[in-house]
Amino acid sequence: MPANEAMKRIFLTGSQRVNDSLAAMFIKQLGIYPPGTVVKLQNGEIGVATRRGKAANHPSVQSLVRANGVPYTFPQLRDTSLADYKVVQTLPQTQINVGINNQQLWSHGDFSKKGAACRKEIRVAVSAPAQLTIAGTPPIPAAVLNISATGCLLQIPITSLQQKLREDSSYRLSFILFGRQLTGINFLMKNASTCDNKHLIGVKFIDLPADYRTIIKLYLESVKNNEE
Repeated sequence: MPANEAMKRIFLTGSQRVNDSLAAMFIKQLGIYPPGTVVKLQNGEIGVATRRGKAANHPSVQSLVRANGVPYTFPQLRDTSLADYKVVQTLPQTQINVGINNQQLWSHGDFSKKGAACRKEIRVAVSAPAQLTIAGTPPIPAAVLNISATGCLLQIPITSLQQKLREDSSYRLSFILFGRQLTGINFLMKNASTCDNKHLIGVKFIDLPADYRTIIKLYLESVKNNEE
């Protein structure tokens, strides 16, 4: 059940299931759109409510995806009390189909301690088809979700990966960027997690060829220029 729908039911059923004063406190502290709720704004952007705003129906929202579907490099804070940023719809979590840097999104608590916060290289969002190559097995379909000059975030369906990758072991990756096929890139797996039946793998490039470094650099610069 969407978080905002659960909140409405708690409030509306009142003493039938939840003490009235407790239901009122939920609304007062969390608002109608509890933190983590995916929302669509009046201007077409999609983002995540991260905390209650000044009013219960005006949450603080971090926009992650532009109206045209292109992800932002960094979350954009929106004041939903303004007409352009008014919340018009709640969406399922699956509508956020981009890699999320939780440290950037939440900026406190456990997420502030993650390795992403310590990266020297900024990663930007990308949606690039890819293939993972492991010695002795057919190529495994994958996707690159974000990329930097030194690494990327790789997404692989759980059903496609029949063996566990080992940290600091070398593998090969191929993907398309700027219309160019980058093949046979050596990489180390630095970390891994599982979300929505997909493996998310942090990749560190090894001995990246000079022409590949140039292509990645041009992509990073183009994203930066577009956001400026």
